[in-house]
Amino acid sequence: MKKQVQKIIKRVLIVIVALIVLPFLAYGILLLTVPISRSDEAVRSYVFRQMPMGTSWNDALEIIDEHEWEIQQTDTEHGLCIYDGAGAATFATDDEIKYHEEAPSESRIVGVKSMFVRLGEFYCPLHTAVFAYIAFDEDDKLIEVAIRTDIDGP
Repeated sequence: MKKQVQKIIKRVLIVIVALIVLPFLAYGILLLTVPISRSDEAVRSYVFRQMPMGTSWNDALEIIDEHEWEIQQTDTEHGLCIYDGAGAATFATDDEIKYHEEAPSESRIVGVKSMFVRLGEFYCPLHTAVFAYIAFDEDDKLIEVAIRTDIDGP
C-alpha cells in the first residue's frame, strides 16, 4: 500500500514538473527555429545575412519576395531617421533633414531611399509582429537596417 502511494506521488510530481518545464522548452525551441523571435540585434544580423550591406534596391526587392516578407511602405525620396538612444527608426521627413543640417541631435539621418518591411509575426505568448526599416544610399546600395518589434497586449 505504501509503495502504491509513493508511485502515485512520484507520477504526480513528474506531471507537475513536466507542465512547468514544457512551456520553457517550447519557448526555447521557438527561439531556435524562428529567427525573428530573437532580440532586435539578432534579427538585424539575420536580415543582414539575408541581404548583405551593399545589396542593390532591386536585389533587395527580390530577396524580400523570396523570403515572403511584405513591403509595407517605400520612400524613394528620403532615408531613415534613426534614434540611436531609443533604438527606433522612422522615415526621414524634409523637416527632420533640415533640422539635422542646422543642429546636432539624438538621431541621425541615414540614406536617401528607404523601405519598411514586415518580416513576419509569431505568438509567444502575445502576438508579436517584426518589421525592418531598410536604408539605401544614393547608389541604391543597402547601408542600414533598423528593427521594430510590435507586441500586442491582452
